[in-house]
Amino acid sequence: MCKKSGKDKKADTSNHMGQQNDHRKQEKMLERFLAATIEELILAISELPDGIILEVYFDDEG
Repeated sequence: MCKKSGKDKKADTSNHMGQQNDHRKQEKMLERFLAATIEELILAISELPDGIILEVYFDDEG
């Protein structure tokens, strides 16, 4: 095994930081999507006529 030069270390660190930033962006996009979806669901439920029973099931196969 050989030691990495300063340039190689910097490239690895830069690549890792870029991947972390991409992951954070994806998380934020998912959070925004879920928030928008929940808001739309709440609006749709509020527009249902009285007497309607709404059942919601979540499939958690995580």
